[in-house]
Amino acid sequence: MNRRAVVVILGLTLVALVGSTRSEPKETAMPKGTPLACKLAAPELAQRRAELEAEFFDAILETREFEDGYGFRFPEDDEWVQKLNQFILFERECCSFFRFELVVEPEHGPIWLNLRGGPEVKNFIATLVPRLQGDSK
Repeated sequence: MNRRAVVVILGLTLVALVGSTRSEPKETAMPKGTPLACKLAAPELAQRRAELEAEFFDAILETREFEDGYGFRFPEDDEWVQKLNQFILFERECCSFFRFELVVEPEHGPIWLNLRGGPEVKNFIATLVPRLQGDSK
């Protein structure tokens, strides 16, 4: 394959990827057989919830509701990109049923963390995040 053909293929792939990220994510469902349960033991789970409430939930600036989960907007600085990446790395080990979407808008715009996975996952998220339970934080 010549160099020009490779450049054209890479360009088309990039266009397809960029185009696919601009559309509204479709509803997702948990893969069959994926248990809706955190892998942390009860004391670890209680500690993790306290950490999340202190560090993450209080920093949420805006919430979006999806059919299969929620989106949360965080402060627009690089520190939050790092914090949310660490959050995803930790949570995907103990709560493997989540679909994580980290959206960092151009020009240092909003940072969104979307947690999705289906109606069961949405209900689970609602039990964890105080602002989704009617609190006005």
